[in-house]
Amino acid sequence: NSLSTLPPEIVQLRSLQSLELSNNSLSTLPPEIVQLTSLQSLYLRNNSLSTLPPEIVQLRSLQSLYLGSNALSTLPPEIVQLKSLQSLDLSSNALSTLPPEIRQMAALKTLDLRGNPVPIPPELLGPKEPYLQPGDLETILSFYFQVQDPDATEPLYEAKLLIVGEGEAGKTSLAKKIKNEAYQLDQKEKTTEGIEVIRWEFPLPNGQAFRVNIWDFGGQEIYHATHQFFLTKRSLYALVADDRKENPNFHHWLSVVELLGGDSPVLIIKNEKQDRQCPINERQLRSEFKVEKFLATNLETNRGLADIKAAIQFYLVHLPHIGTPLPKIWVRVRAALENYAQHCHQISDEKYFDLCRQNGLRDRAEMLRLSSYLHDLGVCLHFQDDALLKKTVILKPEWGTTAVYKVLDTPKVKTNYGRFTHADLTEIWQDRPYAELRDELLHLMMRFKLCYEIPGQPHHYIAPHLLKDEQPDYLNPWDTDNNLILRYQYDFMPKGILTRLIVEMHRWIEQQTLVWKTGVVLNNGRARAEVIEYNHRREAIVRVSGSDKKAWLAIIDHELNKIHASYDRLKYDTLVPCNCNTCKGSQEPYFYELSQLRERVSNRKQTIECGKPPYHEVKVLKLIDDVLDFETVIQGQPPSQELHRSGDIAIGTVETLVIQQGSHIMNPPPESTPPEKPVLLPSAFRNGMFYLLAAEVIFCLVAIFAGSLPLPSLIVVVIATVLIFVLIGVFQLRADDRLSEKTTGELVTLVIEQLPVLGGIFRQILRLFGKG
Repeated sequence: NSLSTLPPEIVQLRSLQSLELSNNSLSTLPPEIVQLTSLQSLYLRNNSLSTLPPEIVQLRSLQSLYLGSNALSTLPPEIVQLKSLQSLDLSSNALSTLPPEIRQMAALKTLDLRGNPVPIPPELLGPKEPYLQPGDLETILSFYFQVQDPDATEPLYEAKLLIVGEGEAGKTSLAKKIKNEAYQLDQKEKTTEGIEVIRWEFPLPNGQAFRVNIWDFGGQEIYHATHQFFLTKRSLYALVADDRKENPNFHHWLSVVELLGGDSPVLIIKNEKQDRQCPINERQLRSEFKVEKFLATNLETNRGLADIKAAIQFYLVHLPHIGTPLPKIWVRVRAALENYAQHCHQISDEKYFDLCRQNGLRDRAEMLRLSSYLHDLGVCLHFQDDALLKKTVILKPEWGTTAVYKVLDTPKVKTNYGRFTHADLTEIWQDRPYAELRDELLHLMMRFKLCYEIPGQPHHYIAPHLLKDEQPDYLNPWDTDNNLILRYQYDFMPKGILTRLIVEMHRWIEQQTLVWKTGVVLNNGRARAEVIEYNHRREAIVRVSGSDKKAWLAIIDHELNKIHASYDRLKYDTLVPCNCNTCKGSQEPYFYELSQLRERVSNRKQTIECGKPPYHEVKVLKLIDDVLDFETVIQGQPPSQELHRSGDIAIGTVETLVIQQGSHIMNPPPESTPPEKPVLLPSAFRNGMFYLLAAEVIFCLVAIFAGSLPLPSLIVVVIATVLIFVLIGVFQLRADDRLSEKTTGELVTLVIEQLPVLGGIFRQILRLFGKG
């Protein structure tokens, strides 16, 4: 609404437990609100609150307090008196400090400080998306109060420079020239395999050394699918282009950086070999992307190199996290890890704990918080939630990725279209550092969704990025009758969406043969789904046939949405097929954006026009229900008689389904405003008047004929009445558009044939016309 004040009378609601006041214009809260002594949840998101009344602490029953997206700059120390408070949302405010008393809130389990200028690294605060859980409470508070002592902290002067672009554009030469201007270019320099990291330092005006980790990415397409694991936010990007006639693919690379790098600045560096010009439409690229500067160089003569280094230093120093205070003890442990990294690539978790203790860090939980922070920064890799990988700390992430790429770049694996065995890995990883960790490295490949084990063939694996380009022939022809079809259209479609789906659902690949680089057929025994990626059109299409289409489509849609959610800024829409008489059953129906249908539902618009002649009006709820089966889900029934499992996801009974406006379905915020009651689709057996009419008919018939008819005739009358009851229900369902014309006709015929006497006459008529 647009409330700027609350009516005083609200305090009379003494039994009120939940009060939702989000998305209003409240600048203050009346002190009288404390009279709502039963209040357990108070939602005040997206208002204009700059302070909280100290009296709020009298709400002793309050368990959840949501204050996100306001203008709070301070938190009253009295908040500690909220002894029952378990969840406190302070996201997107102006808080730079926290009261020490907050550590005394014993019941507090969740604290959301994302989007505030508090001196805490965003990696610790949690994912940027508000509907995902914030960071660990103890980690957040422990870090904050450690850095309150200036003598116990050290400012962070370190950042990542990521050099991206097409293969052989000059990325490696630029990286080495930045570190050493005297480096002599080698025309036969080996192409970067995977990732190479170069350390570079330059002095700051205050005498401190600024450390730069230059990440040089291989440009080959096989490496593109793993970019999302290493292209990080709060970094500087350099896109290198040369003078070759082929398109340097600016839009692809700038879109990748925009998708994965957040608001990181980008420099475009034109590598003008032999001083040949590299023309670029700078104005257009600036209008579409966040490009800070265009710089030109000839790396052979170092022309323009000084300007490039100056620009790189300027933008690195001005990244938002530079100068963030870190606990000195963290800095000491990290320095120890880097010293170790000079002569070994990985250490055991126990060795890591020993290093922490040797440098004064003794709390094991704090040790894990530090390794998690370094993992998020890309300094090392420590997968704490993985039973196998958590036992190893990889000190050089590029070493682990290089090991992975050695498999993908092996000619034998390429020739076999991505197939390899344990024996192959023994040969590929025969060097000592790799040989000791073969199981962990294979697990890392699986973790990155780069390969899967072939069902029924132990120790045999497939890397789907290397599958054949050509679609195989189907042994069983595709049944095109009444397919369910969903389309996903992307503003920009990153590489690897389909291959990740293939890895996630590999055990259902039909015959373990119907899979190729851009498509797969998934069969669960009751339905088969064909999923094909059209990267040039920026879309993926799923079509499903069989007896259990909706449930199978729901599982595949769920898996795709999990992949979509792993990209912070991915923009796409789900397209739902039209079900009018013209489109139904067609392989090329008219499609509606699901977001458009949701918008109509929220605005109580029940119909929408088909875009194909003769432009039928179709029901919006029916469009959604035909594909996603909302009624079945809302009623808490599993999508089929058997529980489906996909990886670690079990799809069974669903208690609540929230459909939000936007480009895709998202999980609701934890403990957010309860969704409105779902709108149930019409049904004959949910209609009270229908029951009343049927009951009256049966009662009257039985009452009239009970005394005058012999028992056999009375039984016939009762049976006929019940069948007529069912017949009325069929017509009611058809009137509500819950049955197709074909199904309605079949049911009507079936019911009439069961009628005593009349059923026999009806069957004779059907035989007479040759339809029996």
